Amino acid sequence: MGVPIGSLNNTNSITVTHKKSHMKLQFIDAENLFGPMTLKACVKDYGDKTEHKDVFPYEIINPKNWNEVLMKTEPFEYEDFKSQLKGGYSFIKDEYDQYLIDYKRFTNRLKYLKYYNINDIEIIVKPLMNLIDTFEQFNIDALHYISIDSFVNATKHYSIYFPFQFNLESDKQIYFKDFDTTVDYYNPNPQAKPFVLTKMYQKNRSQNQKQQEYKAGRETDKNVIADDYDYCKKQFETSVCSFCKAKFTYDNLPSLDRQYNELPHINDNCLPVCISCNIALANRDIKMVSLHIKIRQYAIKNNLPMTISDERIYNLLRECVTGGLAAVFHRDNSADKTHINELNYDEQSNKVISQDNENVATHVFALDGNSFYSSSYSSVKNENIPYSDHRMYMTGRSRFYSENLFIIKNCIDQQKDILIAKVKGGFLKSEYNNLLAQPLIFRNIEIKNKDQVISEYMYSQAQKHSLPRTKKDRKLSKLLDINGQYMVFNYHYLWILIDLCFVITDYKAIAVFEINTAYEPFVRTMMNL
Repeated sequence: MGVPIGSLNNTNSITVTHKKSHMKLQFIDAENLFGPMTLKACVKDYGDKTEHKDVFPYEIINPKNWNEVLMKTEPFEYEDFKSQLKGGYSFIKDEYDQYLIDYKRFTNRLKYLKYYNINDIEIIVKPLMNLIDTFEQFNIDALHYISIDSFVNATKHYSIYFPFQFNLESDKQIYFKDFDTTVDYYNPNPQAKPFVLTKMYQKNRSQNQKQQEYKAGRETDKNVIADDYDYCKKQFETSVCSFCKAKFTYDNLPSLDRQYNELPHINDNCLPVCISCNIALANRDIKMVSLHIKIRQYAIKNNLPMTISDERIYNLLRECVTGGLAAVFHRDNSADKTHINELNYDEQSNKVISQDNENVATHVFALDGNSFYSSSYSSVKNENIPYSDHRMYMTGRSRFYSENLFIIKNCIDQQKDILIAKVKGGFLKSEYNNLLAQPLIFRNIEIKNKDQVISEYMYSQAQKHSLPRTKKDRKLSKLLDINGQYMVFNYHYLWILIDLCFVITDYKAIAVFEINTAYEPFVRTMMNL
């Protein structure tokens, strides 16, 4: 659509502010809203088919001849539109015929050029209005966001709280009801243990409160202290949260909220509240806080995705992220000429032997990973998924973290819970030849550049081209063995490995999550499933 505001790789926006009125006018690069595409493609994809992108032969004009060329009365010839930069014509013959029809309204080429420039601006209006109307039905104001990614993301999260405004006709699954500010969503966990205040907890809490007073410049002489243990213990045992009315449990820890913010944490100024309510309250408007807490209760009740608060689970998930530069092997295949290469594992020599077989390549088969995208993140049912009711469920709230061997093994064996597990293991050597064509363990591992590791041929090529051969490299690799290391796998990944004879030899840790299908309505609507 032209040169973006910013660099070619990083489109931006410009905001102009009036000095006196402070009114702001924002210029957003169109590629932010529609994605990287030409104006012609944008009008075609987002417009209403009544308008079209006109054509003009830019390359025929230069600073020396522009006046002579543009003052001519006859239209440009078809050959004038041939681009030396693109190596051909950028439009089809029918578009040139349309140009000849449009040109009849003008007396010379200069007037057509003025029309062409104005039309380039006008034809973007309809796609923009269509984009605004598309998201307005979901109460999303597209102009409040700087890119299509941002307001699609807003729509996705909107669908979590108002699923019935999205397409639900193609599945009989029962969804939770839309969020309603008048409904009480408090949903206590019946298995949660009542909170019992300990002296150590009281001591740490009183010290933290004292630090708050020092920081705010408030007095601390009459503060709630560790010696008020009996008073606080009784408060937490007999009271509920003064804001959301929830009971205090080990899932819902208590704290003290000051009624008057100018006063310190003294008994007469404090009321028992949940920690989450206390954080939400701060110095904010009480109505906004009430809405915030109600949304949180709605999310808890329906197992919606929530921020991870357990550092152990976070670290486990970080280990599960796999990426990096891949070790790529190039092979040229010619149809009806190249023999198909196969790998065979020789258990006696403990080596993988590469050799061509008698079969000749005729076609190349490639699997598009994007075809599984909707199933992999939205919980949409797909009969090709062999586990968990043919759905790849998203994770909701975390249920628990454990390093107990028996708990980890039991959760993995039952194949019911949504989990990530840190385990050690590998495939049986008797199965290597069945799996060598497509090793299933993807990991970013450290590889030593030695002939015993990367093969004599690769090592000799490194020598030939004077490449470093002693240092270690990290490469994204496909493996059949995890080399005695602990590795983290998610539930579907681990189950399919086990079905293909992956043997777990040790268990390290596990994190189990609630099942979540919150994004399915959004995906069904946007992908027309």
